[in-house]
Amino acid sequence: MLAAALCAAWTGHGRADDAFKLAQISGEAMALAAMCTSVRVDTRALSVLTVKMGIEEPDIPWRDVRYFHRTTMEAWRGRNADDACAAADLLYGPKGSMAAGILVSGE
Repeated sequence: MLAAALCAAWTGHGRADDAFKLAQISGEAMALAAMCTSVRVDTRALSVLTVKMGIEEPDIPWRDVRYFHRTTMEAWRGRNADDACAAADLLYGPKGSMAAGILVSGE
């Protein structure tokens, strides 16, 4: 009984971590796309990532998404668009280190 409860608690903790990670990815990617107009968020890729992480729509922590968006925008305030585009590609571009393919060419 205890083992089942611990397993359930651990699984729930993992989902919370994944939801927080998804919020970070979503918020940062949206902010970088706002600063680098040559890219856009691939909503299909973001949806696929959400499913792969086992997160359902009601479980997305929108408050955290807004937090990461705001803090990323603040951190990049005053920097040039070329730097934002380089970061966008490095983190969320086709070979992105945070989540590959979330940002794609806006054309």
